[in-house]
Amino acid sequence: MGKKSSTRSGFTILELMAAIFIFSVVEYSLFHGIRTGDKIRGRANIARTAALLASNEAERVRHAALRIFKYVTLRIWKPSPV
Repeated sequence: MGKKSSTRSGFTILELMAAIFIFSVVEYSLFHGIRTGDKIRGRANIARTAALLASNEAERVRHAALRIFKYVTLRIWKPSPV
């Protein structure tokens, strides 16, 4: 009857430090992944915008060239009266 049973339960300081370390590593990894994803998405948006602008410019030039071609062919190649 000389022994007392310990009723103290909880985490030791070592267990808390290990849990905080593990949580910090996981949190850093998640935030790093999110930041990398944002960078990639930003670069993709820039590339998409550049491609769209280039496509619009190519269409504008194509239509301008077509208008010039039609004008020139109508002026030069007039059908001869029969």
